[in-house]
Amino acid sequence: MSAITPTNQVTTLANSILQNFDANHDGSLSSDEFTTFLSQLLGNVATPPPPAGTGTGTGTGAGTGAGTGTASTTPAELSTLYSTVSDTAAPRTRVGNMVGFDDEKLRDQSHTSFKYQIGRILQYYPNTPEGLRQALPEIQKLVPNAKIIGTHGDKIDFGDYNDPKSGHIGVVDVLLAAGEGGRGWAWQPVEEAKAAPVPPTLASPKQLISTPPSGKTSSPTRLGDGHVSSEQTSISSPSSGKASVSAGSAGRASGSAGS
Repeated sequence: MSAITPTNQVTTLANSILQNFDANHDGSLSSDEFTTFLSQLLGNVATPPPPAGTGTGTGTGAGTGAGTGTASTTPAELSTLYSTVSDTAAPRTRVGNMVGFDDEKLRDQSHTSFKYQIGRILQYYPNTPEGLRQALPEIQKLVPNAKIIGTHGDKIDFGDYNDPKSGHIGVVDVLLAAGEGGRGWAWQPVEEAKAAPVPPTLASPKQLISTPPSGKTSSPTRLGDGHVSSEQTSISSPSSGKASVSAGSAGRASGSAGS
């Protein structure tokens, strides 16, 4: 049978303090959390009587004197003292249905992602819109500007908060089927809807080819050797009348039309 050493008692005491006073369940005590613990601890400490001392007196009267000394507290005595404090804290029982969380990660205090820090808070509240309202003050210890939004009061807006590990959190839907009263706690980040850019309308090839409002275009006659005959296109211009373009036999053009 192994002996209970002071070191084991201190370790057990430290774990018990962490479990009861780590409000945001991040595996450590913040300044506010430690202040809460210390306030409760000191409130239960009775002022000990001064240690007895010896003194000398002269004359006919009895002489008394006060001595000084130091008193030490053993781990066992500190543990007994702390038990008085921990008894005043209401025990916490998990009541939420954690459908969007992994139980193993919830139990693992070293898993400190932002999602599971919030999950360890929500697990102690009923998975309902009212339960979320009850949990909000505890969540605000982690993110002071956090607020509940959504038609059914099922989303948390963490504002511009940036978590050291997870980055910008934004808005998260934390309650499944809130419109039905709530089926469980979840973690569903909500992205802001962004309008998709409207692609520019491209004209079809037919639309790109326009015909003058008036006038005719006659197709040039191709000769067998690929030359264009002297019978050319006549285009009627609305402003200057009919313009005739002709090319003589000496001005034969080779290649495609319009080159």
